[in-house]
Order: sequence, then C-alpha cells, then structure tokens
Amino acid sequence: MTANILHHHWGQSATTMAAYESTGDEGSPWPSPDGEFDFTNPQHVLFMWWTALGGRLNNPEALGALQRLTWSPKAFGDYVWVDEMLEGFSLASKVYFAVDAPARDIAFMRFIPEVAGDSRTFAAMKIPRAVYVTLVANEDDRWWVWDIGNRIPATRDVRGG
Repeated sequence: MTANILHHHWGQSATTMAAYESTGDEGSPWPSPDGEFDFTNPQHVLFMWWTALGGRLNNPEALGALQRLTWSPKAFGDYVWVDEMLEGFSLASKVYFAVDAPARDIAFMRFIPEVAGDSRTFAAMKIPRAVYVTLVANEDDRWWVWDIGNRIPATRDVRGG
C-alpha cells in the first residue's frame, strides 16, 4: 500500500483545503447515459457498479448488473454493508494502477467524503478518510470490482498468494 501511495504522490505537496472545481459534462470521465459503456475502462466499470448498487433494491436488473460487475458476488452478500460503508461518500475519478502489477491488471479507485456536485481537483489535497475499491482485469482486459474497504490490499493478496 505504501509503495502505491508514494508512487502516485511523489514530489507533490498536498493542501488540507478542499481543492475542487466544478465541472460540466464535457469534463466528466463518466459514461453518459446514452454513451458507449467500456468494460475495459476501470472508471466506467466502477461507475456502473456504484449506479447499480444504488438501484438494486428497486430494480432486479440493477442487482443483476451489480453481480455481473463484481468478481465474487458471494463475498459481498446482500451489499448492505457496502451501503453503510459508502454513506456520505462520492466516487473519485482517479485510477491508481498497482505499481507491482506490471500487466496493469490491478487498479484502485476511491470514494471520498461527498462533494456537492460534479467536480475535479485542481491540486493535490489531503483527504481525511476514504474508502478504497480494488478492481481486477482478466486476460481480455475486462474489469471487475474485487474488494472494497478502508485500505489498499497488497498485490499478493489480490493474486491469492
């Protein structure tokens, strides 16, 4: 975990002030509702996973989509604990690839304390707390949500070693 954090933030000084700016749809990394969904893009996969998570209680199709985007749906159970963990958090768009996975088949994204609207950061900033999502890709470069929690797991743990 430390190697990944250092690799992605080396030489950047971080502010404790919120460094967000408002964005419009044109600056968004998320797929538009009428746009093409890309299973080879970890941002798209996690965005759709999060959308399906929010819609699963009222829409059986959303639950099916959520399970298809999860590496091991049994490990997530009924997903209620995920709802509780993500309460008050919003999805951040940055993808961090594991530095010790040269195939770039393990990535991390995070949920950060909720911001009011679509925004992006304009400077490095300290986030007081975050929820981390681990995504894995198969040999066809299709991504799945593998884990969610308050830490970034070691690559050996993701690989089962």
